[in-house]
Amino acid sequence: MPTISSELLTEYNMRNTAFFILTLFSSFCYSQNNFEKILEKISVTENPKIEDFESSVFESTNFILNNLNDVESMDFIYASKISGFWMNKKTWFATPVGGELYNNLLDNNQKFIFQICLMNYILKEKAISSRELKCLPIEGQKYINQDDVKEVRFNGIKLFLELISNPKNNILLSEISKKYIDYLKNGTLKDHMDK
Repeated sequence: MPTISSELLTEYNMRNTAFFILTLFSSFCYSQNNFEKILEKISVTENPKIEDFESSVFESTNFILNNLNDVESMDFIYASKISGFWMNKKTWFATPVGGELYNNLLDNNQKFIFQICLMNYILKEKAISSRELKCLPIEGQKYINQDDVKEVRFNGIKLFLELISNPKNNILLSEISKKYIDYLKNGTLKDHMDK
């Protein structure tokens, strides 16, 4: 049976700890006033580019995912507007939505959270590991089989399923969502990703 070296395990734990600290710190540092100012700056910028607002977009996705029970707060609304703005603009990355799970979510709010999970994973990898997972179509390759698309979909969907299965988040689940939560729990999620 293969073993993981202690160096790799330490590096993995350090990355996860750094991400946790960054997420926790960002939740305390960003407030309605900051999100409101960022949204205002985006709206008055002629031809805004995500690179100029990337850390703010990352912070807004973190805030949304950490505050799913606070959807009526102004912080949540502004963070959603910041993230949603970039969903409709050309950026250096694409969010690979679609598939059986996405197509059978119960409402647009769940689809929005699904996309936020994908965006968050892409931006986290760039912020923490300096990896650009572009998920843009590559000529001659089937999109769903591209390595970056598979990685983003697996990790984004895993995060999404963890969030919607948490009873504290009070999210109504479709039968398909329940099926995918079972796949996650029994370790077979990767086997069902291409559907």
